[in-house]
Amino acid sequence: MNENSIVLQDIIISGGRIEYKYELFGVISKYFNQNHALVIEYSENMEGVSQGLAVIPFLTNVLPIAWLSDAQIYVDEVDRSFFNSVSEFKKGYEQMYPGVEFRGELIAKQVIDYQCPSSNRTATFFSGGVDSMATLLNRLDEKPDLITVWGSDIPLDDVQGWQQVKKDVQGYAVSFGLKTLFIKSSFRLFINYAALDSDFTRILGTGWWYGVQHGIGLIGHVAPYVGLYNLKTLYIPASFSINNCDGLKCASVPWIDDHVRFACSSVLHEGFANNRQEKIRQICQYCRDTNEQIILRVCWESRGGENCSRCEKCARTILGIIAEHEDPQRFGFEVDGKTLKNFRKQLQHNWELPPINSWAGIQNRFLSEREYWNNVDEVNWILTYDFKNNNRSIIKRGRRIKTYLISNIPIPLKKLIKYFLHWDR
Repeated sequence: MNENSIVLQDIIISGGRIEYKYELFGVISKYFNQNHALVIEYSENMEGVSQGLAVIPFLTNVLPIAWLSDAQIYVDEVDRSFFNSVSEFKKGYEQMYPGVEFRGELIAKQVIDYQCPSSNRTATFFSGGVDSMATLLNRLDEKPDLITVWGSDIPLDDVQGWQQVKKDVQGYAVSFGLKTLFIKSSFRLFINYAALDSDFTRILGTGWWYGVQHGIGLIGHVAPYVGLYNLKTLYIPASFSINNCDGLKCASVPWIDDHVRFACSSVLHEGFANNRQEKIRQICQYCRDTNEQIILRVCWESRGGENCSRCEKCARTILGIIAEHEDPQRFGFEVDGKTLKNFRKQLQHNWELPPINSWAGIQNRFLSEREYWNNVDEVNWILTYDFKNNNRSIIKRGRRIKTYLISNIPIPLKKLIKYFLHWDR
């Protein structure tokens, strides 16, 4: 056994609960939180699931750590379809991060071919946001199961937020006649992001959660469910589009997701052909055609499962809805006379936009009806706003320089400065 390795000792399945017992050896140990196990709780009984499928949620979350730390993962049993797909979705990472070595190895005592009857059953990850709602509407005729994970964008300590999200998802399931699967997972707690980001952010040019984990890390959770219901296809909604992905460093992309397989199921990164504004247009059109109301949940900054209506992500959703001549308040946002003016101020002075973002699509939609929007004082600023140079203001440059300088001060010197700043209190 390699001195730098993870040994999966046991998978304990009890009702809907799966817990993973493992030992860590060598350098890779520092990338895990010893006080948090990987525990996943499903709203379905998983006791009939084979070990070779039950192991996959663990593997999809630790494989990238092993690759980048050149470690070995030892397991007793794994599904052959998944095992064969590992080298394929690994190539997606190598394509996205050229020059970075992805080594390591998955070693299984048994690689088993699980037979399953043919099925047309599908499922989709569903959070209630723009991307997942568009995917649901695209695939509504398939009646996909809705899969929602607690522990991803809703922290495990936000019980109120989870209850609200669960209630909303159940409402959609009843409206559309769909089955739900709710998953509670500690997959964001059992690994040490501080150590991973410290060692790999400069190499990769992005953080671990966004750039490495969240795609296959989420996808793997569904493997035990596949073992119960023989799903044909699992959809994971796209966040970006084929026309807006140059230089993209994101863990969930077609060249990774579409190569993940387990048992009889394949994965499809759905909606990559459409940008965010086109998805908003589709959702608005559906509401007009059916006279139904859709409440979107897009906010990452608020707790309680609702939108704050103030952050950058809420702002681009609100303005995207307005661009389609719809009222954002009908979609779960609070908007008053100051809201839209505040968005402009935040863009000018505070919000720094990533290289790949949705604002150009929103602006182009407004520009397509420029004559109309010229006369609407609250939003006509967006027609001429320079999104390409949004991050170049003196205030924002100064803030970045300050952050950089502070982050590079040695810890002993930081402690010394802090001591002298507070010594006379």
